[in-house]
This record gives sequence, structure tokens and C-alpha cells, in this order.
Amino acid sequence: MKNGGNQGTRESLEGQLASFCSEAFYEEGEVIYGPCQQDTAAYYVRSGRVKLYHLDESGKRLTLAVLGPGSLFGEMALVGEEHRDSSAEALEDTVCWVIERERLRARARDRENAPLMIGLLQLFLWRMAEVQERLKEMVFKDLETRLARTLLYLIRRHGRRRRGNRWEIAFKVTHQEIAELVGGTRENVTMLLNRFEAEGLLEKQRYHIEIVDLPKLIERASLEEKEFDGASTN
Repeated sequence: MKNGGNQGTRESLEGQLASFCSEAFYEEGEVIYGPCQQDTAAYYVRSGRVKLYHLDESGKRLTLAVLGPGSLFGEMALVGEEHRDSSAEALEDTVCWVIERERLRARARDRENAPLMIGLLQLFLWRMAEVQERLKEMVFKDLETRLARTLLYLIRRHGRRRRGNRWEIAFKVTHQEIAELVGGTRENVTMLLNRFEAEGLLEKQRYHIEIVDLPKLIERASLEEKEFDGASTN
């Protein structure tokens, strides 16, 4: 699964966005926007992947989300936010539709565009619910549980099925990047990844992680299988 809603709804939304949004290409590693930057647009990911993150005053980075096709980000600019409070970076070559605030407002005046507005609102609410859930994990779960849940999050959003019931995270990811997602140190995350590998939950190579025993990882995350609703099939 990549996003809320069905494929037909997504195709309908994308058809409407294509009629008034410009297209922007970002190379791997390119910053789409940074903190304090003025911007009046939201972005819809057509292809590729985008990382949202926050840097504190000491330079410590916390990754807020990793988004793939069908995702909306930077949406607060549409409701009047003048300056960004976080950063967005292309994890790989990425194409986005740029949703300019004034163009969207002009569309909103026409009742025929109600499905467009509802579709964007659904994406916004879906992501806010996900952010809220991850914040609760940061506060109430220990590092090991957060790591297991983060791996499941990456598989759910960016998983690619391999042989049997093995799932691979479908983009390059370092231990440091995982640490920034779970709110831990690279050393502690590496130690836990090594433990998970020794217990047969996963296999890892440079920049790649493959989940070997999904049910056991779900159990380690203190979830039931019905709470994990599957992964994408990239």
C-alpha cells in the first residue's frame, strides 16, 4: 500500500492536477525547499521519493517522513504559511506537480472542482494521521519497538516483494537515515539491526535491507498482523 484511497481516486486526482499544475524535476539529493524559505506551493509526487526532515539548532536531523508517488507535501503553504519550518529533499530522481496557492484558490471557487479539493483534503488528513501516530511512537515506545515499526513503515510505503514472503525496502537507505527516522543514534540503531539480523528477522547489505521474517518483525513491533495492512508491490 502506498497511500490512502483507491487507484481510481488517485488517477482522477492526478488528471485534475495535470490540468493546472506545472511539473518540476529534482535530481537525487536536490533540496526542494529548506527552513525559513518563502514558498506559496504544495507538491504532489508523481514519481520518485522525497524525504521530509527537520534540523534543530545543533544540526541534529529528524526525518519526518519518506514519501513516494501519490503523496502530498508542503501543504501548509496552501493555507497561508509564509515560511517553511522543515526541509524536503529528493531521495532519488523525482518528478512533482507544483500546486500554486492562487491557482488552487481560483479552482476552489468552481463547484465542479469539489472532487479535487476533497482529494487533496483526504491526502492531507491521511498524512496528518500518520504523523500523529509516529509522534506517539516517539514518546511512548522504546527504541527497539520504534525501529521495528519504522521498518514496517518503510515496507508498507516503499516495499518491494522478493521471493516468498520476503520484502525489500525499494530505495537505498543508510543506518544513519534510519536513525534519523526513529529518533536514535546511528550506533544504537546499528546494534539493533545486527540483533534483528542475528535473530533472522532481516538481512542487510550496504544501503539495502530485506525483511526475511515479516510476522516476527510485526510481533517485535508489538502489533498484530491485522494491524499491518500489507506492502506495496513496486
